[in-house]
Amino acid sequence: MTSKTTDPPKNLSEMRKELYIWFKKNGRHELPWRKTKNSYQILVSEIMLQQTQVERVKPHWKNWITKWPNIKSLASASRGEVIHAWSGLGYNRRSVNLHRTAQRIESQYNSKVPMDEKILCELPGIGPYTAAAISCFSANKKTR
Repeated sequence: MTSKTTDPPKNLSEMRKELYIWFKKNGRHELPWRKTKNSYQILVSEIMLQQTQVERVKPHWKNWITKWPNIKSLASASRGEVIHAWSGLGYNRRSVNLHRTAQRIESQYNSKVPMDEKILCELPGIGPYTAAAISCFSANKKTR
């Protein structure tokens, strides 16, 4: 593998431009959760991607979204169903946290995923990185 070295960017604007060009050429554009702005679908992907390889997440994410297409449907599922559907992703605690998060979003936020990072961090299983990713990919919010 050969790599081309270039001079470092001179300023932040130039750095952003270089990163954008790199991403257009090398980024993972085929990921289904990157083709949506649906905050629930992005929430599910970000929880699934915690310590799990992308290739393992892809089929599980598609099946999950088919089975539970929104917060309300996931919130009303049984814990057993949720844990069973999570099988193969590991760290089953994440499925329990995602289920509890869906229930809280349904009851406290009218089934709408909050975009405020502080509020997201108060939900089970969501830390600063996951909160930033959800608000960034769902609402194009700049993160800290």
